[in-house]
Amino acid sequence: MRPLATVEKESFKSLVTGLCPTATVMCRKTLQSRIIDTYDNMVSQLQTELNGAAYVCTTADIWSSTNRSFLGMTAHWFDAESLVRKSAAIAIQRFKGKHSFDKIAGAISQTHARFGIESKVIMTCTDNGSNMVKAFGEFTRKNQTTVNESFGDNNEARSESGSDCSEDEIDDGEQSGEILQLLNIWFLTV
Repeated sequence: MRPLATVEKESFKSLVTGLCPTATVMCRKTLQSRIIDTYDNMVSQLQTELNGAAYVCTTADIWSSTNRSFLGMTAHWFDAESLVRKSAAIAIQRFKGKHSFDKIAGAISQTHARFGIESKVIMTCTDNGSNMVKAFGEFTRKNQTTVNESFGDNNEARSESGSDCSEDEIDDGEQSGEILQLLNIWFLTV
């Protein structure tokens, strides 16, 4: 990737005007402003979409290239109305320092919080590196009460008919179960 200041170099301006003589080349500040505005709009739109999702699955990976480390994360969900499978990159960022389990868990947690999906994530796929395994072990223990509160425990309360929930709740539960099944099928087919 080239620096944004490339657009201010005479050789670049000559290339653009040589290809299209009527074109004008924007300055670095205009280009930077447009990139930031586009990025902010994309993040806002993605947050809105994820807000409508009942469940989200994520992937996470850390890799190194030329002595720099990066964290990449994707999110996968179904559109609530059409049940169309959707995916998006939610993080591609520098990961500085040691790849310790606590830093990994913190970075993943921050990404989930940024998109408002902390209570919606039901599965995260990653490699089986010892740091990732430990990060998810620690992360799961810290958030176990949140997960239990979010999904509830139907075994605690039974109605007089002996069922775990009312008819209205059964419909919601069946829909949630169908979405979970679709997510599991999707992960198996990817």
